Amino acid sequence: MITRNPISNLASKVASMLSYSSLKRRIGNQPVLDAERELNPTLSGYPRNHDYTVRSKTLVPGFKLHERFRLVSELCKPGLESFLDVGSCRGFYAMSAAQMPGCKRALGVDIDEPFISLSSQVRDHLELKNCEFKLAGINEIAEEPERFGAPFTTVLNVGTYHYLYWGSERCSTALYDHRKILSRFAKICTKRLILSARLEMDRLPKLIRSQAEEHEKKSDYTTEGFLKAAAEFFDVEHRGFLGAYPLFLMNRK
Repeated sequence: MITRNPISNLASKVASMLSYSSLKRRIGNQPVLDAERELNPTLSGYPRNHDYTVRSKTLVPGFKLHERFRLVSELCKPGLESFLDVGSCRGFYAMSAAQMPGCKRALGVDIDEPFISLSSQVRDHLELKNCEFKLAGINEIAEEPERFGAPFTTVLNVGTYHYLYWGSERCSTALYDHRKILSRFAKICTKRLILSARLEMDRLPKLIRSQAEEHEKKSDYTTEGFLKAAAEFFDVEHRGFLGAYPLFLMNRK
């Protein structure tokens, strides 16, 4: 298990607070357009770390999302030509990547159709021609990469890895194997995978943990097991934490 350094964690929190204050000052006087008044109430809810609003066609993250995006965006920037977010939720990461210099195509995929429809509405409002959202998961993309425009130079997976491993109420497909999951990411990634995940049994959501405790693969679900499997495909660097969970920059071998 990778544990947080209290000093570096505090420094990161302070940096996020300062940059968030700067962001709010910069956009605070911009008007909210009529279309945004209708959109914004739909852009918050569970999960709260994906909350944002739109103001004068500018994406404005909530603090939790800003704190995460500040770290993720730094890892995305070098050589970002194409971007895939697996588990894109309300689409903030994909749309933000689409606005970065050099990004020709950004795709967000999720297994929850309302997230796809909502993200597409925001995308259309922002007039992002190089961004798209599709109802899909990692298995579909790995099976038919050409249909999704794969491979991508940068692939993001934040907060949903445990669902790929153990399944969920919304998706019964479970792989129960780090190598199977990471081989799929490696197949659709040419440069880097940015990943943050709950990689210990005691950090899993309660319902998934109770089911996983009865499974024969429970002893394999550790950070050590994940890193061992990842080493076959990626050079892995630990680059801090997103909330309580480790953030990895995984460069494709």
